Amino acid sequence: MDISFRKAVLTLSAFTFISFNIGCSKDEEVAAPAQEFVAADADIANYSTWTKTAENLEGPDPAGLIGAAHEANNMDVRRTVFLNKPNNKSNGKWANGTILVKEMRHKDGRLLAAMGMVKRGASFNTTHNGWEWFIVKDGKIADRAAGLMDGMCNGCHSSSKDTYDYVFTKR
Repeated sequence: MDISFRKAVLTLSAFTFISFNIGCSKDEEVAAPAQEFVAADADIANYSTWTKTAENLEGPDPAGLIGAAHEANNMDVRRTVFLNKPNNKSNGKWANGTILVKEMRHKDGRLLAAMGMVKRGASFNTTHNGWEWFIVKDGKIADRAAGLMDGMCNGCHSSSKDTYDYVFTKR
């Protein structure tokens, strides 16, 4: 083999190797798609220790958004909302893994009901920004679905989709 031909092949090989490595540098890595988060009972086990975003709400919602949902028309009920990861937002959207639980307690302290929402993300409930709705019973997720309660959760919370990513609390 001719020395100039060998030199040309080696030069071309080196150029190709360097070009490939520069073109695939870490600065240009494509971000992996966000993983779907599926909440388990353990994820909500201590929700009452989370950040309270709203506490002792009673009576009708002043914005008129929740109607009778969450015992809003019952003057004997206090509602408190707990958030697992405060400051878990980017560009106005909550990150996957964000969980909110709303407790409805009688004014005497008895727990009447608890409901929650979790940002699952990925390809889950894409029409409604990846949110899943669930009912908490005895500290566990008792019922869950994208369209829980015949889609009532999606329908009501969609009124805040553009401002707070389906969450009514501003925190």
